[in-house]
Amino acid sequence: MLVHIYDKIRKKDAKEKKRGECSLTICVDKLLYSREVLLKTAYSFTDKVYLHLSQNDTEWVVSWVPKEESDISPNEFENELISQQIRLH
Repeated sequence: MLVHIYDKIRKKDAKEKKRGECSLTICVDKLLYSREVLLKTAYSFTDKVYLHLSQNDTEWVVSWVPKEESDISPNEFENELISQQIRLH
């Protein structure tokens, strides 16, 4: 599978719980997309979401929380990965 998607509710403190913040996590296959492509893709969404990037042995792990009145869908992120991959080559 190209991308795995996980929704999770963040319940760290009362402030976040009150605001109802949800984070979205996507796992992206390292064999398909380079670190450079991932970083360029993530950067293109920094105006809309707060991002956290990490990795495991086989995947890049991208989590985000929307900024006020702004959000992106997993599909938008996937499309931007493809766009950045094409631009790189």
